[in-house]
Amino acid sequence: MGGAVLVATSLEQLRRDTAARLTTAGVPAYGHVPERLTPPAAIVLPDQPYVSGDEADELTMCGTFRVRLRVALLGARGTNELAADQLDELVVKAVTELDAGGFARITVAEPAELELNGATYLGTVISLETLTTLETTP
Repeated sequence: MGGAVLVATSLEQLRRDTAARLTTAGVPAYGHVPERLTPPAAIVLPDQPYVSGDEADELTMCGTFRVRLRVALLGARGTNELAADQLDELVVKAVTELDAGGFARITVAEPAELELNGATYLGTVISLETLTTLETTP
């Protein structure tokens, strides 16, 4: 997998850039939870811990932080077979694009029912981790 240090002027930019990569790969994506959602879709969200510095088992340089994101990947409604097949296709597209995007760690949870904005969807969560240099804007 990748492992480059990604440069972002803000955490918001990192989420937007990640959503744009997914959209380019054919997975409609948002860098936030939209008010109205029509799957298939991916929503890029902060993960826990969102931002961390130097940990005992890792080496980070000054100004470089470990950032964790999660992508809620939601399949379209339909028969169970259709939804499962479509979700598998979305996972392959997303993981391939995210790996090319330089994320150091990518894991995909087993498919399950995910609730978002009061509705339930068949989906999965992709956990992402990267080293990121954050810059402040004057």
